Amino acid sequence: MLAELLAAFFALFTVIDPVGNSLCYLGLTTKHTPEEKKKLANKAILISAIILFLFLFVGNYIFEFFSISTGSLKLAGGVMLFLIGIKMVFGNTVCEGGLDRMTIAVVPLAMPFVAGPGVITTAMIMSEKYGLIAAIAGVALNLIISWIFYRKADAIYKVIGKQWGDVFSRIIGVVLLALAMEFGREGIKILFAI
Repeated sequence: MLAELLAAFFALFTVIDPVGNSLCYLGLTTKHTPEEKKKLANKAILISAIILFLFLFVGNYIFEFFSISTGSLKLAGGVMLFLIGIKMVFGNTVCEGGLDRMTIAVVPLAMPFVAGPGVITTAMIMSEKYGLIAAIAGVALNLIISWIFYRKADAIYKVIGKQWGDVFSRIIGVVLLALAMEFGREGIKILFAI
């Protein structure tokens, strides 16, 4: 059980990328007061939790209703993760300011940063692969870590600096690209019965 939990946790951690997201959080909240930043972090993680747990519990029924197979889900998830990984490795322009002061908690801080399509797909695949309990625990731990990184972003980047945060985010992007290839390979195997 511990191995499954750790596998689900690390797969989700690479997709969510709390370090990279907190860099974006800092970039998006430079003109916010400390109190507004706390509210944004709390709201973003709450919304993310609702989205992710909803899909963990009823996502399969939604996909069944639309006749979406596991192979298609894995292949689509692999493509999405690949695109996210490419953005992470080569730089992400979504983190620039200029968005509404308080609605940024929903878009982009909750979705797509913490609970985007790639994360939803990964959570559902982890549930299928390692079991619902491991997926729930992996999601919960990542939400807690993301909340901590959002709430403590200023302090964390005073210590490690933006440059090292960028380096870490790009390394996570490379891991995400490898994970995307694995999901895509599994999807192709299922779809084409290889």
